[in-house]
Amino acid sequence: MIANLIPLHSEQLLQGLNLLRQHHELCDVILRVGDVKIHAHKVVLASISPYFKAMFSGNLSEKENSEVEFQCIAEAALQAIVEYAYTGTVFISQDTVESLLPAANLLQIKLVLKECCTFLESQLDPGNCIGISRFAETYGCHDLYSAANKYICHNFEDVCQTEEFFELTHSELDEIVSNDCLNVVTEEMVFYALESWIKYDVQERQKFLAQLLHCVRLPLLSVKFLTRLYEANHLIRDDHTCKHLLNEALKYHFMPEHRLSYQTVLTTRPRCPPKVLCAVGGKAGLFACLESVEMYFPKNDSWIGLAPLSVPRYEFGICALDQKIYVIGGIATHMCQGINYRKHESSVECWDPDTNTWTLIESMNESRSTLGVTVLSREIYALGGYDGQSYLQSVENVERYDPNKDSWEAVAPMAGRRINFGVGVILGFIFVVGGHNGVSHLSSIERYDPHQNQWTVCHPMKEPRTGVGAAIIDTYLYVVGGHSGSSYLNTVQKYDPISDNWLDTAARSAWIALASMLLLLLLIVPGPSLAGRNRVKVLTDGAWQELLQGEWMVEFYAPWCPACQNLQPEWESFAEWSEDLEVNIAKVDVTEQPGLSGRFVITALPTIYQMSSMSALFQLSMWIRQCHTYFTENLGIPNWGSYAIFAFVTLFSGLLLGLIMVFLADCVCPSKKQRPYQHPHQRKLLESAQHLEKKGEGLDGVNLDGGMDRGDPWYPVPPPNPVRQRVAKPASEAEQS
Repeated sequence: MIANLIPLHSEQLLQGLNLLRQHHELCDVILRVGDVKIHAHKVVLASISPYFKAMFSGNLSEKENSEVEFQCIAEAALQAIVEYAYTGTVFISQDTVESLLPAANLLQIKLVLKECCTFLESQLDPGNCIGISRFAETYGCHDLYSAANKYICHNFEDVCQTEEFFELTHSELDEIVSNDCLNVVTEEMVFYALESWIKYDVQERQKFLAQLLHCVRLPLLSVKFLTRLYEANHLIRDDHTCKHLLNEALKYHFMPEHRLSYQTVLTTRPRCPPKVLCAVGGKAGLFACLESVEMYFPKNDSWIGLAPLSVPRYEFGICALDQKIYVIGGIATHMCQGINYRKHESSVECWDPDTNTWTLIESMNESRSTLGVTVLSREIYALGGYDGQSYLQSVENVERYDPNKDSWEAVAPMAGRRINFGVGVILGFIFVVGGHNGVSHLSSIERYDPHQNQWTVCHPMKEPRTGVGAAIIDTYLYVVGGHSGSSYLNTVQKYDPISDNWLDTAARSAWIALASMLLLLLLIVPGPSLAGRNRVKVLTDGAWQELLQGEWMVEFYAPWCPACQNLQPEWESFAEWSEDLEVNIAKVDVTEQPGLSGRFVITALPTIYQMSSMSALFQLSMWIRQCHTYFTENLGIPNWGSYAIFAFVTLFSGLLLGLIMVFLADCVCPSKKQRPYQHPHQRKLLESAQHLEKKGEGLDGVNLDGGMDRGDPWYPVPPPNPVRQRVAKPASEAEQS
C-alpha cells in the first residue's frame, strides 16, 4: 500500500525550511540590499526562480560566493519574494505592488508576477489607467497592458479629462484614438479630446495636429460640424494638410461615388460602441399593432422604454446606420368607419438617439412587408417582400436609400421573388438566402455586386428554409433554423463566399422557427445613480393590505418607463421625509404586480395614489370578498346564490338609502302650500273692492277676503272648448226672444 501524504509532506517541508532560514541554520547564501542582509538557501531560491537557478548553477561568480548584492531591487520586494519562496504566500497592496512587480519580473517568478498584474487590473480607474498601461509595457506584462488599453478605450470619455491624458506623448495619443474599439458617442468627442490635448501646450503640440487629425474618422462628422470647424479653428484653417483632410471628408458627403475608394473606407470604418438590443413594434392580438420601442442593456441587465413609433407596424425591415434606427415598410392597421383594415406600408421612419424621437423620412417606391433590409457603404437596401398583391419581382423590387439625399432609387432586381428570407453583407457583397416565392420554400442564394449593379446566383443550400435567421461571423454566412415546408428546422449551415460552398455546423438544441435577431450598435447612455437611504416600501399582490391603515403615497411605475426613471430619484428623496410627514411611501412595479395595477385601475405611468379616507372603499371591497368566500366555501352556497344575496342586499340598501334621502330632503326643505289660482280679472276686481271699502261703500257679492261669490256673473268661467264656439244665451233672454 502506498499512502498519499504529499499535501502534508509539502506543508511540513516548507515549515521546516522556513524555521531553518529564520534561525540562520544551514543557510548558504546571503542576499544583500543596501545594509539589509537576508539569509536563505540556494536550493530553495533556485527551485522557484530560473534567475536564481542560472546564478547558482551556471558559470557565474555568484555560484561560489556566499553573498549576493542586488542594486535594482527594493528591500521590501526582495524580502517579500524570499518569504514567498518559503511560505507560498505574498502580500500585495498599492504600496508594495510598484516595487514587487519589477522584482518578480526580474527574478522570473511567474506566479507572483501574475498576481501583481491581476491586482493592478482590479485597481484600474480613469485616473491611473494610462500610468498602469505604461507600467505594464515597461515590464512586458502583455495581458495587463491589453487590459489597461481596453479600459482606456471603454472609458475614453472620462479618461480624456484626467491629468494623465494631457501628459500623453503624441505617439501614445495616436495609438489610442486610432483604436476601432474607442467607446465614443460620436466622432466629435474624439476631435474635442485631441483639441484639448493640443491646447494644453499649443506651442509644442500644434505641429502634431495634422498627424493626429488623420486618426479622426472625419467623414463620420456632419457637414455642419465640418463647416463650423473650418470657420472657427484657425489651427486647421492655417494648415494645408488639415484643410485637405476636411475637403476629403466633405467630398464623402457630396460625392457618393467617392465612398468606395479604399482610403475612404478606412476613414469611415465605425467605432465599436457597446452593444444593445432593441425591440421595436410588432403585433399584439389579431389586429392591433404595437408602437412601443424598448432597449436592453446587457451590461446592466435592464430594459428602458424609448419614444414610440410614428406609425405602429409589424413585419417590417429594420437596420442601424450612424447610431440611428431605421424602420422600413411593414404592415399597419388602420380604421375606417369603425372597421379595421390592414395596409402594406411604404413609409420609413428614423430614430435619433440624441433626441429620442422618430421622424418620417422619404417613403419607398413600393409598399413592402416581410422584406429584407441591410446596410452597405452607408446606404440602406430594401429587398424583396410582399406588397399585399404580388411578391415583388418588378424592377423596383430592390431599392437603395441614400441618407444624405433622403431619396430612394431602384437597383437591379433579384433573380427570383422572395419573402421571409435572410440577408447579410460579406466582403462588400449583399447575400440573400432562402425564403418563399409564393409557391414553394427556397434553398437558393444570390449575391449582389454594388459596383456592377448585378445579381449572381450562388450554390444553393442543402435544404429549403423560410423564416431563416442569418448572421455574419468571420466572413462566413450562418443560416439558422427556419421552416423547410414540412417541418421546423434546428440545423445550422455555414456558407463560405470565397469557395461558394456550404458546411454543416452543430445543430441547435431547440426548435427554431423565426430565428432572426438584430443587435443594434448604439450608444449606451448611463442613467443617474440612485443614492441615499431607501425608505420606499415595495408592495406586492400578496402583501398590500397595510395600505388600509394610515396615510400612504403609492407610486405605480414600470422599470422601462423613462418618466418613471426620471421620477425615481425624487421619489426616493421624498421618502426620506416620510417619518416627519407621518406618511408611508411605497411603490408598485406594474410589470411584476399586474393584480395590484388592475385593482387600482392604472392606465398611465407613473401614477401616484394618496390613500387615507379612500382606504375605506378598499376595506369595503375586502369585506365583500370575505363574505363571498364565507358563503361559497364555508356554507356551500353556489356562486350564483352568493351573487343573488349581494344583489338583494344592494337593492334593499339602495331603497333604504333613497327613503332616508327623501325624508331628509323633506325635513330640510318642506313643501309650500299651493295657493288657488287667481284670474287677472279677479285680481283687478279685488283691488277695486278694497278701494271702495276704504271709501265706506260696500259691494254686493264681493268677497273682501280675496274672492267672489260663485253666483256673481263676473266670476270668471273657464274658456269654452275651442271646438265649440257657440255660447248659449241666458233663459230670460231666450224667452224674450
